Amino acid sequence: MGASVVNVKGSVISVPSLSVASMIEMSRVVWEENRQDIMRDLDDVGASEQTKLEALRQHREIKDQPVNVIRWALTPPGALAVIERAFGSMPEQLKDETTESVIKVAMAACGIDWEEMTSTEKRAEGKAEGDREIS
Repeated sequence: MGASVVNVKGSVISVPSLSVASMIEMSRVVWEENRQDIMRDLDDVGASEQTKLEALRQHREIKDQPVNVIRWALTPPGALAVIERAFGSMPEQLKDETTESVIKVAMAACGIDWEEMTSTEKRAEGKAEGDREIS
C-alpha cells in the first residue's frame, strides 16, 4: 500500500492508497446501493419483470469493478467515504476544504492523479494552457 502526495492550497498532504481489499469492499457497497436505486426507479415507473431482469443483468456486469468506487469518489459523499477509509478518519486539514480539494484527495487514494486527469480533459476540450486555436 503506497501513498501519493497531493498539494491542496499550498499544503502538502500524503494520501494513503486504498488497499485492493478496501476497493473491492467499497465497490460492493456502492454496487448494492446502485442496484437498489435501479430497482426503486423501475418500480416507480411500473417496469415489467423482463425489464427489471435485463437491468439487473446489465448491472451485474460491473460488480466488483474499481470503477464503481472511482465514480463514487467523484461525488461529495463518495469522496468523504473514500478519504475516511484511506486515512481512518477525516484529516483535520481537509475539514474546511472545497469540494474539489476533497475529491482531488479521494482520487489520489484511488490511485488517480487529479491534476493529470483534469489537464487531459482540458486538452481534449482544447482548453489546456498553451494550446493554440488552429484555423
